[in-house]
Amino acid sequence: MDGRETAVLQCDHCGVEADHVLQYAGRLLASTECSNCGFTWHRGEADLREEYVKDLLSRVWTKPARWQRRLRRRPVSTLLELPAAIATQPLKFVREFVAVLRR
Repeated sequence: MDGRETAVLQCDHCGVEADHVLQYAGRLLASTECSNCGFTWHRGEADLREEYVKDLLSRVWTKPARWQRRLRRRPVSTLLELPAAIATQPLKFVREFVAVLRR
């Protein structure tokens, strides 16, 4: 997941419960911005990269077990989805990696 979402949170800076824009790099929260006061919190670059590498290694390590679980639960649909999943995975990884490097 790389992108933006919004959530109603209480801002640590102004104390108001307001919409916040949440920016993700992969599955990791990279920054938040309060729509009330504009305060922005950024995860440190080194911390973000370190956590991303840990998350990526975990995802790679657990991928075979997740595919086996999917095959047991939904064998036909999983086999039909497999070629597209294999084809799109490298692009998904590159997008996540670029998002982390841009921070």
